[in-house]
Amino acid sequence: MVVFAISADIMARTRLNREYSPSAMRCIFIFVVVLSFTFVSLVNSRGDGIETDELFDLPDYVDIDPEDPNDATPCTYQREEYFHTERWVVDECSRCFCNNGTTNCVYESCPTLTCDFFDQVKIEGECCKKCPPEMVVSRTEMVLHTEEVIVEGTRQELKFDVSVQIQKQGTSRHVHGVKLWKTNAWISRSFDGSGNRLFFTENALTRTQQDSSFSKPNYPPWLFGNVTLALEGDKRGLCEDFTYLCVKFNVGDEPVTEFNLDFSFMAQNNDESRLQACTVLPDCKGVVISDFEWSIQEAGETRRQSSVDLDIAFQDDTRDLEGSGLWQASLFASSNARGTGERFNEIEQILNEQQSRKPIVDAENVRIRRIQADFDLGTIGCTPDTTHLCLELQKGPTTQPDYTLDFLDERGNHANVESVIKCSPRKCGAKAIFTELMPEITSPPVLIENTPAQTVVLDVEAITDKELSTLVEGDTLWQMNVFFSKKPNGFGRRIGERFQVLNSLKQTQTLGSGDDLDFSDVRFEVDLSRLVCEDIPYMCTELKKNPSASIDYEFGTKPEQDPFIGCLDMSDICRGVIARDLEWKAEFPNFLDSDRIEPIQSVETNSSVAVNSISRDINGRTMWQMSVFASSTDQAAPEDILTPYFSQVLTEEQAGLPVPEDGILRFQNMKTPPFQVDRLGCGKYRFFCYEFKKAEDPDVDFTFNEDDTGGNTVLNCQEMECQAVTPDVLDWTLEAEDLTPGMKTPVNLNVDLIFNDDTRDISGDALWRLGLFGSAAPNGSGPKFDEVHQILDDRRLSLPVVDQAPIEFGELLADFEIGTIGCTEGVDYVCLELTKHDSPQPDYIMLIEQDGSYGPESVVSCKQQECFSKAVFDDLTATFAEDDIIVEGEPDQLARVHLTGVTDKAKSTVVSGEDLWTMATFFSGSKVGRGMRLMERTQILDRDEISQPLTRGADLDFPEVEFPLDLTDVRCSSVPYVCFELKKNKLASINYKFKPDPEQEPLINCQSTEGLCKGVVGRFLSWAPDEDANGHVPGERSPIIGDVTVDVAPISRDLSGKDLWKLSIFASSDEDGVAKVGPVFDQVLSKSQRKTPLQDGGPIDFEGIVTQPYPIDQLGCGESKYLCLELRKSDEPIPEFDFETTEGEDVLKHCIEQTCDAVFLDELDWEMEFDMPVPGEKSPVSFDINARFDDMSREVNGEDLWQVNVFGSNNGDGAGERFSEDSRILTEEQGALPLDESLSIAFQNAQAAFDIGSIGCTEFDHVCVELTRGREPTTEFHFIVPSVEDELPTQTAISCKPKSCGSMVFFEDLVPEILVPEVFTEGKDNQRTEVNLTGITDKGRTTQVAGEDLWQANTFFSLNGDGSGERLLEHSQILDGDQASWALLDDQDWTAEALDFDVDLAGLTCDQIPYMCFELIKNPASSINYQFEGEALKCLDMSDRCKGVEFTELDFEVTLEEPVHVRQPMEIDAVVSANPYSRGVSGVDLWELEVYSSSDPEGEEPVVTYAEEVLDTPLPEGGPLSLSDIITDELDVNLLGCGIQEYLCVKLSRGPSEVPEYTLELPENADSIVTCKKQKCEDTQNITTKVRQY
Repeated sequence: MVVFAISADIMARTRLNREYSPSAMRCIFIFVVVLSFTFVSLVNSRGDGIETDELFDLPDYVDIDPEDPNDATPCTYQREEYFHTERWVVDECSRCFCNNGTTNCVYESCPTLTCDFFDQVKIEGECCKKCPPEMVVSRTEMVLHTEEVIVEGTRQELKFDVSVQIQKQGTSRHVHGVKLWKTNAWISRSFDGSGNRLFFTENALTRTQQDSSFSKPNYPPWLFGNVTLALEGDKRGLCEDFTYLCVKFNVGDEPVTEFNLDFSFMAQNNDESRLQACTVLPDCKGVVISDFEWSIQEAGETRRQSSVDLDIAFQDDTRDLEGSGLWQASLFASSNARGTGERFNEIEQILNEQQSRKPIVDAENVRIRRIQADFDLGTIGCTPDTTHLCLELQKGPTTQPDYTLDFLDERGNHANVESVIKCSPRKCGAKAIFTELMPEITSPPVLIENTPAQTVVLDVEAITDKELSTLVEGDTLWQMNVFFSKKPNGFGRRIGERFQVLNSLKQTQTLGSGDDLDFSDVRFEVDLSRLVCEDIPYMCTELKKNPSASIDYEFGTKPEQDPFIGCLDMSDICRGVIARDLEWKAEFPNFLDSDRIEPIQSVETNSSVAVNSISRDINGRTMWQMSVFASSTDQAAPEDILTPYFSQVLTEEQAGLPVPEDGILRFQNMKTPPFQVDRLGCGKYRFFCYEFKKAEDPDVDFTFNEDDTGGNTVLNCQEMECQAVTPDVLDWTLEAEDLTPGMKTPVNLNVDLIFNDDTRDISGDALWRLGLFGSAAPNGSGPKFDEVHQILDDRRLSLPVVDQAPIEFGELLADFEIGTIGCTEGVDYVCLELTKHDSPQPDYIMLIEQDGSYGPESVVSCKQQECFSKAVFDDLTATFAEDDIIVEGEPDQLARVHLTGVTDKAKSTVVSGEDLWTMATFFSGSKVGRGMRLMERTQILDRDEISQPLTRGADLDFPEVEFPLDLTDVRCSSVPYVCFELKKNKLASINYKFKPDPEQEPLINCQSTEGLCKGVVGRFLSWAPDEDANGHVPGERSPIIGDVTVDVAPISRDLSGKDLWKLSIFASSDEDGVAKVGPVFDQVLSKSQRKTPLQDGGPIDFEGIVTQPYPIDQLGCGESKYLCLELRKSDEPIPEFDFETTEGEDVLKHCIEQTCDAVFLDELDWEMEFDMPVPGEKSPVSFDINARFDDMSREVNGEDLWQVNVFGSNNGDGAGERFSEDSRILTEEQGALPLDESLSIAFQNAQAAFDIGSIGCTEFDHVCVELTRGREPTTEFHFIVPSVEDELPTQTAISCKPKSCGSMVFFEDLVPEILVPEVFTEGKDNQRTEVNLTGITDKGRTTQVAGEDLWQANTFFSLNGDGSGERLLEHSQILDGDQASWALLDDQDWTAEALDFDVDLAGLTCDQIPYMCFELIKNPASSINYQFEGEALKCLDMSDRCKGVEFTELDFEVTLEEPVHVRQPMEIDAVVSANPYSRGVSGVDLWELEVYSSSDPEGEEPVVTYAEEVLDTPLPEGGPLSLSDIITDELDVNLLGCGIQEYLCVKLSRGPSEVPEYTLELPENADSIVTCKKQKCEDTQNITTKVRQY
């Protein structure tokens, strides 16, 4: 470019004011005498000349001041005046512009054209002619960027570069325009891209790439970078499809070149392969199973119900998978561990529909639980052919979607197999697991010892474990043995064992699942010769598996019992000698009327015993034993028997008596040894017993039993009458007055004597003696003090016993030293003693029972007597002198106290003696003296005070008690109370009664040491801030720096140590520092400052205190009006000490008033208004903004006080990227609004230019308003936005509000229209389907919705008309990319036409898919977040659209064999026509065909049936069904067509087979289709009927 300047020297830099007129300007130009023009020759980069806009782009050297263009100098060109920066067109090749008085012009020079002259085109408005563009492509290449593994079935993108090489000679220098190029892209199995083209994309280029210009300087090659092929859509392909990525470069479908010139595009030599390139794709990842595990167990009441758990593990890079029919698991039995060979009991698919849909997510294991299988586990392992149970895992036969499945072998390599089998060896599934074996003898009731050949009948019940046992069925299953044993578990030696007592029928008895095994009426003989019952205490049965069992079932027990034995106790069954009915009679002495009492005598008795007739015969010398004893019950249990026990009262002759014929053993004149017969019938032991049994050491071995109970003794106990007087207790009271220790005092007693209920009555003279004495023992034993031998008078000592009633002796008087008892050691009880009189008339027996036996000769009753002297206290008081002070940390201090024991005057008596009182003192943490006692002194009274007497009606007073104290290492707060305790002295010379009031016990008085004990006492503190400290930066925290001085009272203790002091600093709203505001610095002292010592009464100085950074801007503002300091002792000082102020507080405080210099924003709120915005464009938005400030804020007036910014954000707090920000939207007036006492500012109608339409529809979903202080406010102040943590952030406030997308759609209905097919055929796969969908919108509420991937249309089958419940065969997106991105206008319905997808009904019948549903939803991948509302789901009734087998007509042909006989069969050939869309059916027992004669042309009245067959003939898809060579029974052909057999009929109906399932429709919805043909009644030689063509 060459530039020539036009200059006017005399006008250089002349300013032109706005008010100058054009005429004035021309006057000035008269003085321009030198003008020069030079043009600039410009050719653009394409060599085609430049555009008008390019001509007017100012060069870099042009000096233009954009702030005020009115100050620049104008230009004159061809007598026309032009302002600074003005541009104008001279002609098609020249342009000029004015630059501050200098005119600059450019002109376009034309290049040499290469095309034929006649092909050159002149364009209106263009300077130069043009050649039509041409391009010849010599080669296309592609480079794939993606190296990642392709994941089958997922949405992915392949990035690649396409380079195009051009034939230089045939290609224009430049090609410009729009929609110039396109590049097809697809996935192919073939290296040349032929065959099925998966994921075919018509044009993979972006719009920019389609419009990109071509220039030969870019040659070779020409590159399109980062071209993308999206692997998405319904047909996603399998790994076997992902072999090559192919592209084909071509001219666009509707190219528009520059100036609309024709464009010639071709491949070199017209070889289209030059436009195409393919490259190998990376590896593809499908589903790779690394391993699987499975287990099975019975799950139901029968062994045919089994439950399988299946765990499938995948290789880490396995794809995600979701769909239906994904898995197939087959279960079968095999003879080997590999599962090869014949399969037994196979179930091809044990997974239900839901289980077969189990998805794969992130290659995590697929776990399928409780798979129900109707599989008989009981047969597995029981025969050689079924030693293993196997599971085969493979892909489902009708998986949707299809996918690639492979397995890893044991080495981790791909096995390239379609399925894998895993087998596990199985023991026989039949199990008999028993828990208990229970035999029961049903006959005979008794077995007699020493007797042969006795038949026994048993019922034996073997209890099973119902959870572990199964059905056990077979031959010769069980074996049962019977024997006797010494042990209850049958272990050890077996006696008289009988092997296999089960007959052949019981050996084969079946054990049912969930049943016990019962053997009834098991018969066998036992031989008890030379055996007695004690030899065979248990009869045992043993159950075991028969060694000859026909099946190898499992026999076991739980818990383990080997052998499995059940025993029954023979004690009630085995018998020897059986005795009963022991009778006896004896003569006893009479003590009631006898003059002479002999308590010890013998008893003589006669007795008899009956022996049962079935008893065994027995003879010997020592066989029997008769025992005699007393008992408390008539059952005579061992614990009831009273000694003496006479074990044998029979003579030797009587012990050897044989059983006589009448079965009665008689024993005469039995005599016991002498014993105390006076006790018979008295007290606890009221029964006298005789017991008959086998002798302890018989000379012949036999078993003895009692007939009724089976026991080994026969017992007879008789109740006896007591003949003694049996006193029980003495009930008495004692009263006395003026008790004086050491002196006898009159005593009044009231005494009752109570008897046991077995006592005899008695009357006479001098019957009783009643004595009184003192004792040291509660039972009156030991020495008797001051005994009074007899206190009864003559009348009372002869009182009788009548009807067992108590004797009331009444009031008795005695002189007795009662005052001494209780006050002297060793005499604490007063006792009464009752005995029989020394000379009673008459004499009698007195028995006194104690602890179940008769021992003592008297009844003694004692009561404890307390000492009469009493000191009863109500309170203890303690008073210190007012001037007494104790100091913590000081040793050797003497304290004085006045102590008084306040007595209960009515209850206390005189107490005098030696060593009477103890007074203790101690320190305590409790005001009542509970808990630990510190520095206790157990006695602080002197000698005189210890023995000070207590007089009646007076208190116990100690006026001045002195005691020493040592408070070394003790602080006052650790001893808050000093306590005193008054007690009875343990060494008191008399045992007086010391009784505090119950509420005061123990008798303690505690006095607070507050005011008595002192430590450190603070008076005041002062604060001196450091004025020379570094300046505070507004809006930031800064430390508080200064010095503190503490003044203390002179009496304060000296103190040195570490961690002594704690100084707190905080703000407060009051001068007393009660309300703490803002951050509180609990401790601002450094470690060295904390150990500042206190010496000689102080003061304490803390210099150079520096706090943590503090929000200093708040000081003086609002509630932070005062800055406060608090001093207290630290939490853990060393040493511990007490600190208090002169006012008695534990903290010393000082507050200083501060000034405020900031405003504090409390709340920022705003509203905005705008018209319908256009996303991507700035729109005017009006904001009303309200800022409310905290009441601690100061008032502010001035200019440029505030600034407001507006922007969009993807965060609720405005953080991160700012979208479409508009800064400083306030006017000058709004920026100068003052903050007054109202503490609020309203910025009304603040205007912003802002892309509000994009907010909510993109990732930016919040509108944010930011308020800050103005950039240069005329009044200096701090703008503060406190946070909830009381921290000071940057001086800005941001308030964000979410905004939803303005685009919205409201659907009222969805209208689907199925175009193809007219009818769906059940059981058929891949049925091409084409539908139209129309979404009816609510026009009043729906707005325009535009973007990418907006819509998703799904289709599925359902059992319900509203689409609820399980979705079958769902297609999750049937829209292509363009349909999914279709833009909806606000007055349109949504439409999508010719949606194409496949429907796979394999394995399904029409009744399983009654409704086909369509659903329109918002696409989850939508590029904008618009609002989707309303009803957009519609289901179509499939009853008329889904068909199975639909027969329309049946025809048949009849043939007779040649020559025709009178009786012969017919041959029938039938054809059943079907609709073209009928499904195909194959299987067994599909059809039932009947041939018969009828009198009715409709065949409704059959006469003779000639043939009935069930046929397997398959039906091809679309029909017809051809049934050939059907041979009837022999019939009389002469009758056919004659009389009531006028018609021959053929009827077809559904067969009995249920597999496969299919829908059958016959004309008029009948159950069968029938065709009847009239037959001629004529010569049988002409019976063949012509069949119409079909």
